[in-house]
Amino acid sequence: METYTQNGYVAERVLTASPMELTRLLYEGALGSIDLAIEMLHANKIIERGNAITKAVNIIHELRGSLNSAASPEIASRLLRLYIYIQNRLFDGHARKSEQALLEAAQLLRQLYQGWLDVMKRAAAESATEQRAVIECCEIPIAVMSPYASAFDFPSSGRSWAA
Repeated sequence: METYTQNGYVAERVLTASPMELTRLLYEGALGSIDLAIEMLHANKIIERGNAITKAVNIIHELRGSLNSAASPEIASRLLRLYIYIQNRLFDGHARKSEQALLEAAQLLRQLYQGWLDVMKRAAAESATEQRAVIECCEIPIAVMSPYASAFDFPSSGRSWAA
C-alpha cells in the first residue's frame, strides 16, 4: 500500500516532468499495472485484478490522448490502432482470465516503451550536441553553464587574495 509520502513523491515527479518524461512515466505505470494484474490473476483476486487492468486501460487512454496527429498523421494513426488493440487484449485477458492476453498486452507495451526510451536518448544526445555548439560558438566556459560549478571552476583573473 502506498503511503502519503510515496503519493507526494509521485505527484512531485509528475508536476516537474517534461512531456517526454511524462510519457515515460505513463508507460511505466501501465506496465506496472499489467504486471500487478497478472499477479492478481495467479492469486485469484478478481477485484484487485480488475482494478489493475482498469488502471492500465486508463493510462493507455491517456497515451492515446497524447498522440499528435498533426505532427505525424501516419505514426499517430498506427499508434492509436495499437493502443486500442492493447486495451482490447487487457479487457479480453480480464474477462477470460487469460494470462496469455495480458502477457501479449505487456509485451507490446514494453516494445513501445523501449522505443520511447530510445527516442528520449536520441533527443538528449541532440540537446547535448546543441549545447556544446553554443558553448564552442560563444566560448562560454563550461563552468558557467553548470549551476553546480564551484567558484574554483572559473578561470583565474590573475588576482591573488593571499597576503
